[in-house]
Amino acid sequence: MTTDVDGKFTLSGTVPKLESGAHPILVQVGDSTYTLTFTLQGGSSTTGTTELNTNPTIYQLTQELSPLGANLMRVFHFDNGNKEWTFYDPNPEFAPFITLTELITGNAYWQKREGGKPRSLATAT
Repeated sequence: MTTDVDGKFTLSGTVPKLESGAHPILVQVGDSTYTLTFTLQGGSSTTGTTELNTNPTIYQLTQELSPLGANLMRVFHFDNGNKEWTFYDPNPEFAPFITLTELITGNAYWQKREGGKPRSLATAT
């Protein structure tokens, strides 16, 4: 497989026995692993395509989470490639244990918040 000048590629193939809709896929490029979602349309055996940006954008976690303010309790991320959890908690007592320091486009993050309406972080989706 080769990539274009932006590091993108298209992968096409037959995916047997999957329902139509969104499905996760784990992609490894060099030392980086990405969890992507691809969408199948049609029957249970169909062709689907997805595009991978091999140059993800990295955001500084505390800056990106600041709009959540005091409602933010903690954030978790699971890396399916190495089967490890990372975590961030704004409580100073947990500072020595924090392992999540950045948000990367294309990764999923679980946020625990108090009160308020659901809010998405546009830069890290």
